[in-house]
Amino acid sequence: MHVSRRRFIVEFAAEMRALRSIKVEGGIPRDERRETIAALRHCPIEKLVFIGIGSIIGNTWGPRAEYYGEEMSWEDTTSLEEVDEGAICRLGMSSPSRVPAESVFVPSYGWRGREPMLHTIVSRHGDTLRELKMCGYKGAIALYNPSFIVWPMLAALKHCHALESLMLSFWLPTLFEDDLRDAEVVAYWLNQRDSTSTGLVSLSTEPPPAGSWAYELETKFKPEALAARVTSLLGNSLSSTAKRQPGGLHVRASFSMQEAAIFDLDLWLGENSDGEVDLIRWEGPSDETEQRRRDQKLKNRRWF
Repeated sequence: MHVSRRRFIVEFAAEMRALRSIKVEGGIPRDERRETIAALRHCPIEKLVFIGIGSIIGNTWGPRAEYYGEEMSWEDTTSLEEVDEGAICRLGMSSPSRVPAESVFVPSYGWRGREPMLHTIVSRHGDTLRELKMCGYKGAIALYNPSFIVWPMLAALKHCHALESLMLSFWLPTLFEDDLRDAEVVAYWLNQRDSTSTGLVSLSTEPPPAGSWAYELETKFKPEALAARVTSLLGNSLSSTAKRQPGGLHVRASFSMQEAAIFDLDLWLGENSDGEVDLIRWEGPSDETEQRRRDQKLKNRRWF
Protein backbone atom coordinates (compact mmCIF):
# COMPACT_ATOMS: atom_id res chain seq x y z
CA MET A 1 0.00 0.00 0.00
CA HIS A 2 2.85 2.39 0.77
CA VAL A 3 4.05 1.99 -2.84
CA SER A 4 0.75 3.43 -4.11
CA ARG A 5 0.88 6.31 -1.62
CA ARG A 6 4.42 7.18 -2.57
CA ARG A 7 3.63 7.04 -6.28
CA PHE A 8 0.75 9.45 -5.61
CA ILE A 9 3.15 11.85 -3.88
CA VAL A 10 5.76 11.87 -6.66
CA GLU A 11 3.63 11.40 -9.77
CA PHE A 12 0.45 13.29 -8.84
CA ALA A 13 0.79 15.65 -5.88
CA ALA A 14 4.09 17.05 -7.13
CA GLU A 15 2.43 18.03 -10.43
CA MET A 16 -0.62 19.77 -8.96
CA ARG A 17 -0.90 23.56 -9.36
CA ALA A 18 -4.30 24.88 -8.19
CA LEU A 19 -5.22 22.97 -5.03
CA ARG A 20 -6.34 25.24 -2.17
CA SER A 21 -7.77 22.79 0.41
CA ILE A 22 -6.57 19.35 1.42
CA LYS A 23 -7.53 16.86 4.13
CA VAL A 24 -5.20 13.99 5.02
CA GLU A 25 -6.90 11.41 7.21
CA GLY A 26 -6.26 7.91 8.50
CA GLY A 27 -3.21 5.84 9.35
CA ILE A 28 -0.81 7.41 6.87
CA PRO A 29 2.73 7.57 8.32
CA ARG A 30 3.73 11.06 9.38
CA ASP A 31 6.71 11.23 7.01
CA GLU A 32 4.42 10.49 4.04
CA ARG A 33 2.06 13.23 5.23
CA ARG A 34 5.03 15.58 5.37
CA GLU A 35 6.22 14.66 1.88
CA THR A 36 2.70 15.11 0.48
CA ILE A 37 2.68 18.68 1.78
CA ALA A 38 6.18 19.29 0.47
CA ALA A 39 5.21 17.92 -2.95
CA LEU A 40 2.31 20.41 -3.19
CA ARG A 41 4.78 23.31 -3.32
CA HIS A 42 3.16 24.73 -6.48
CA CYS A 43 -0.28 25.01 -4.85
CA PRO A 44 -1.63 28.04 -2.93
CA ILE A 45 -2.83 25.94 0.03
CA GLU A 46 -5.23 27.90 2.24
CA LYS A 47 -6.81 25.11 4.30
CA LEU A 48 -4.88 22.12 5.58
CA VAL A 49 -6.48 19.41 7.75
CA PHE A 50 -4.73 16.42 9.30
CA ILE A 51 -6.64 13.78 11.26
CA GLY A 52 -4.94 10.73 12.75
CA ILE A 53 -4.36 8.73 15.89
CA GLY A 54 -0.91 10.14 16.61
CA SER A 55 0.02 13.77 17.22
CA ILE A 56 0.51 15.42 13.83
CA ILE A 57 3.21 17.84 14.97
CA GLY A 58 5.17 14.91 16.41
CA ASN A 59 5.36 12.73 19.49
CA THR A 60 5.93 14.97 22.53
CA TRP A 61 5.79 12.13 25.09
CA GLY A 62 9.24 10.73 24.37
CA PRO A 63 10.16 7.17 23.30
CA ARG A 64 7.61 4.74 24.77
CA ALA A 65 6.08 7.78 26.56
CA GLU A 66 9.00 7.85 28.98
CA TYR A 67 8.32 11.49 29.94
CA TYR A 68 4.87 10.64 31.32
CA GLY A 69 4.89 6.87 31.74
CA GLU A 70 3.47 6.84 35.26
CA GLU A 71 0.45 8.91 34.23
CA MET A 72 -0.88 6.72 31.42
CA SER A 73 -1.90 3.19 30.59
CA TRP A 74 0.30 0.67 28.82
CA GLU A 75 -1.72 1.10 25.62
CA ASP A 76 -0.76 4.78 25.52
CA THR A 77 2.95 3.96 25.58
CA THR A 78 2.95 1.78 22.45
CA SER A 79 3.09 2.62 18.73
CA LEU A 80 4.37 6.16 19.26
CA GLU A 81 6.02 7.55 16.15
CA GLU A 82 9.74 8.21 16.06
CA VAL A 83 11.06 11.71 16.66
CA ASP A 84 14.64 12.85 16.07
CA GLU A 85 14.79 15.16 19.08
CA GLY A 86 18.30 16.39 18.31
CA ALA A 87 17.38 17.49 14.79
CA ILE A 88 14.12 19.06 15.94
CA CYS A 89 15.87 21.10 18.64
CA ARG A 90 18.60 22.11 16.17
CA LEU A 91 16.38 22.97 13.20
CA GLY A 92 13.02 23.82 14.73
CA MET A 93 13.96 27.24 16.10
CA SER A 94 15.41 28.44 12.76
CA SER A 95 13.26 30.57 10.47
CA PRO A 96 11.61 28.42 7.78
CA SER A 97 13.13 29.37 4.44
CA ARG A 98 10.55 29.58 1.69
CA VAL A 99 11.07 26.74 -0.78
CA PRO A 100 10.68 28.02 -4.37
CA ALA A 101 7.74 26.42 -6.18
CA GLU A 102 9.92 25.79 -9.22
CA SER A 103 12.37 23.68 -7.19
CA VAL A 104 12.72 20.02 -8.13
CA PHE A 105 10.84 17.79 -5.70
CA VAL A 106 12.73 14.79 -4.39
CA PRO A 107 10.98 12.94 -1.55
CA SER A 108 12.93 11.98 1.56
CA TYR A 109 11.25 9.60 3.98
CA GLY A 110 11.99 8.89 7.61
CA TRP A 111 12.71 11.35 10.43
CA ARG A 112 16.42 11.18 11.09
CA GLY A 113 17.98 14.61 10.65
CA ARG A 114 14.71 16.22 9.53
CA GLU A 115 12.96 19.41 10.61
CA PRO A 116 9.61 19.40 12.50
CA MET A 117 6.37 18.91 10.58
CA LEU A 118 5.25 22.51 11.07
CA HIS A 119 8.59 23.73 9.71
CA THR A 120 7.89 21.88 6.45
CA ILE A 121 4.33 23.20 6.25
CA VAL A 122 5.28 26.84 6.79
CA SER A 123 8.29 26.74 4.47
CA ARG A 124 6.00 25.66 1.59
CA HIS A 125 2.65 27.24 2.44
CA GLY A 126 3.16 29.83 5.17
CA ASP A 127 2.32 32.74 2.84
CA THR A 128 -1.13 31.41 1.90
CA LEU A 129 -2.24 29.18 4.80
CA ARG A 130 -5.35 30.52 6.54
CA GLU A 131 -6.75 27.46 8.33
CA LEU A 132 -4.69 24.68 9.90
CA LYS A 133 -6.18 21.71 11.76
CA MET A 134 -3.92 19.06 13.29
CA CYS A 135 -6.00 16.48 15.15
CA GLY A 136 -4.17 13.53 16.71
CA TYR A 137 -4.03 12.72 20.42
CA LYS A 138 -1.40 10.04 20.95
CA GLY A 139 1.77 11.94 21.81
CA ALA A 140 -0.07 15.31 21.86
CA ILE A 141 1.08 18.29 23.91
CA ALA A 142 0.49 17.86 27.64
CA LEU A 143 -1.42 21.03 28.46
CA TYR A 144 -0.07 21.60 31.96
CA ASN A 145 3.28 19.87 31.64
CA PRO A 146 4.63 20.15 28.08
CA SER A 147 7.92 18.44 27.36
CA PHE A 148 10.96 20.39 26.13
CA ILE A 149 10.43 19.26 22.53
CA VAL A 150 7.15 21.19 22.18
CA TRP A 151 8.71 24.62 21.65
CA PRO A 152 10.88 23.79 18.61
CA MET A 153 7.98 21.77 17.20
CA LEU A 154 5.69 24.84 17.37
CA ALA A 155 8.22 27.56 16.53
CA ALA A 156 7.41 27.77 12.81
CA LEU A 157 3.90 29.04 13.62
CA LYS A 158 5.52 32.39 14.44
CA HIS A 159 6.07 32.83 10.68
CA CYS A 160 2.54 31.85 9.59
CA HIS A 161 1.26 35.42 9.17
CA ALA A 162 -1.87 34.71 7.10
CA LEU A 163 -3.26 32.22 9.62
CA GLU A 164 -6.85 32.86 10.74
CA SER A 165 -7.73 29.59 12.52
CA LEU A 166 -5.57 26.97 14.25
CA MET A 167 -6.70 23.67 15.79
CA LEU A 168 -4.35 21.55 17.89
CA SER A 169 -4.85 18.46 20.01
CA PHE A 170 -3.79 18.49 23.65
CA TRP A 171 -3.42 15.79 26.25
CA LEU A 172 -5.39 16.59 29.40
CA PRO A 173 -4.69 13.87 31.99
CA THR A 174 -7.32 13.55 34.71
CA LEU A 175 -5.51 11.08 36.96
CA PHE A 176 -6.16 11.85 40.64
CA GLU A 177 -5.59 9.48 43.55
CA ASP A 178 -4.96 6.63 41.08
CA ASP A 179 -8.29 7.15 39.29
CA LEU A 180 -8.98 8.66 35.87
CA ARG A 181 -11.60 11.38 36.36
CA ASP A 182 -12.60 12.06 32.73
CA ALA A 183 -16.31 11.51 33.39
CA GLU A 184 -16.25 13.89 36.35
CA VAL A 185 -14.43 16.57 34.36
CA VAL A 186 -16.94 16.31 31.49
CA ALA A 187 -19.83 16.54 33.97
CA TYR A 188 -18.16 19.58 35.53
CA TRP A 189 -17.89 21.29 32.13
CA LEU A 190 -21.51 20.58 31.29
CA ASN A 191 -22.70 21.77 34.71
CA GLN A 192 -20.69 24.97 34.33
CA ARG A 193 -22.81 25.79 31.27
CA ASP A 194 -26.14 24.86 32.91
CA SER A 195 -27.25 27.58 35.31
CA THR A 196 -29.92 25.29 36.80
CA SER A 197 -27.51 22.54 37.77
CA THR A 198 -26.13 22.09 41.28
CA GLY A 199 -23.88 19.15 40.41
CA LEU A 200 -20.28 19.53 41.56
CA VAL A 201 -21.02 23.05 42.80
CA SER A 202 -19.72 23.99 46.22
CA LEU A 203 -21.93 26.20 48.39
CA SER A 204 -18.93 27.37 50.42
CA THR A 205 -17.43 30.80 49.81
CA GLU A 206 -14.03 29.52 50.91
CA PRO A 207 -11.58 28.32 48.23
CA PRO A 208 -11.20 24.53 48.16
CA PRO A 209 -8.19 23.17 50.06
CA ALA A 210 -5.03 22.63 48.02
CA GLY A 211 -4.56 19.00 47.08
CA SER A 212 -8.28 18.21 46.98
CA TRP A 213 -10.17 17.15 43.85
CA ALA A 214 -12.30 20.30 44.13
CA TYR A 215 -9.08 22.32 44.01
CA GLU A 216 -7.93 20.44 40.88
CA LEU A 217 -11.26 21.16 39.18
CA GLU A 218 -11.08 24.84 40.08
CA THR A 219 -7.47 25.44 39.08
CA LYS A 220 -6.96 23.08 36.12
CA PHE A 221 -10.28 22.08 34.57
CA LYS A 222 -12.48 25.13 35.03
CA PRO A 223 -13.09 26.64 31.57
CA GLU A 224 -11.48 29.95 32.58
CA ALA A 225 -8.38 28.12 33.81
CA LEU A 226 -8.16 26.10 30.58
CA ALA A 227 -8.50 29.23 28.44
CA ALA A 228 -5.78 31.00 30.41
CA ARG A 229 -3.46 28.01 30.14
CA VAL A 230 -3.90 27.57 26.38
CA THR A 231 -3.26 31.31 25.96
CA SER A 232 -0.06 31.22 27.99
CA LEU A 233 1.20 28.06 26.28
CA LEU A 234 0.47 28.99 22.66
CA GLY A 235 0.21 32.76 22.60
CA ASN A 236 3.88 33.65 22.14
CA SER A 237 4.37 30.93 19.51
CA LEU A 238 1.92 32.60 17.12
CA SER A 239 2.50 35.34 14.55
CA SER A 240 1.96 38.89 15.79
CA THR A 241 0.48 39.75 12.39
CA ALA A 242 -2.05 36.92 12.68
CA LYS A 243 -3.03 37.90 16.23
CA ARG A 244 -3.55 41.55 15.25
CA GLN A 245 -6.14 40.81 12.56
CA PRO A 246 -9.67 42.09 13.33
CA GLY A 247 -11.30 39.81 15.87
CA GLY A 248 -8.02 38.07 16.65
CA LEU A 249 -6.67 34.65 15.71
CA HIS A 250 -9.05 31.75 16.35
CA VAL A 251 -7.49 28.85 18.25
CA ARG A 252 -9.27 25.58 19.01
CA ALA A 253 -7.75 23.37 21.71
CA SER A 254 -9.11 19.85 21.35
CA PHE A 255 -9.19 17.28 24.17
CA SER A 256 -9.88 13.56 23.85
CA MET A 257 -11.70 12.30 26.92
CA GLN A 258 -12.67 8.73 27.83
CA GLU A 259 -14.84 6.70 25.44
CA ALA A 260 -13.53 8.76 22.50
CA ALA A 261 -15.49 11.87 23.43
CA ILE A 262 -13.95 14.99 21.89
CA PHE A 263 -14.35 18.35 23.62
CA ASP A 264 -13.10 21.59 22.10
CA LEU A 265 -12.24 24.91 23.68
CA ASP A 266 -12.40 27.87 21.28
CA LEU A 267 -10.36 31.01 21.92
CA TRP A 268 -9.67 34.23 20.06
CA LEU A 269 -6.21 35.61 20.73
CA GLY A 270 -5.05 39.13 19.99
CA GLU A 271 -2.00 41.23 20.78
CA ASN A 272 -1.98 44.58 22.56
CA SER A 273 0.18 47.61 21.84
CA ASP A 274 2.87 46.33 24.21
CA GLY A 275 3.20 43.09 22.25
CA GLU A 276 1.51 41.02 24.96
CA VAL A 277 -0.96 38.27 24.16
CA ASP A 278 -4.58 39.23 24.75
CA LEU A 279 -7.33 36.64 25.34
CA ILE A 280 -10.22 38.38 23.59
CA ARG A 281 -12.89 35.77 24.36
CA TRP A 282 -13.44 32.03 24.68
CA GLU A 283 -16.21 29.43 24.35
CA GLY A 284 -16.61 25.88 25.64
CA PRO A 285 -15.38 23.29 26.17
CA SER A 286 -18.13 21.87 23.97
CA ASP A 287 -18.81 18.39 22.62
CA GLU A 288 -18.33 18.06 18.87
CA THR A 289 -21.67 16.20 18.69
CA GLU A 290 -23.70 19.15 20.02
CA GLN A 291 -26.40 20.27 17.58
CA ARG A 292 -24.91 23.75 17.12
CA ARG A 293 -21.51 22.26 16.28
CA ARG A 294 -23.03 19.68 13.94
CA ASP A 295 -24.98 22.35 12.07
CA GLN A 296 -21.84 24.45 11.64
CA LYS A 297 -19.88 21.46 10.35
CA LEU A 298 -22.56 20.45 7.84
CA LYS A 299 -22.84 24.03 6.61
CA ASN A 300 -19.14 24.75 6.24
CA ARG A 301 -17.43 21.50 5.37
CA ARG A 302 -16.27 20.83 1.82
CA TRP A 303 -15.73 17.07 2.09
CA PHE A 304 -17.23 13.91 3.56
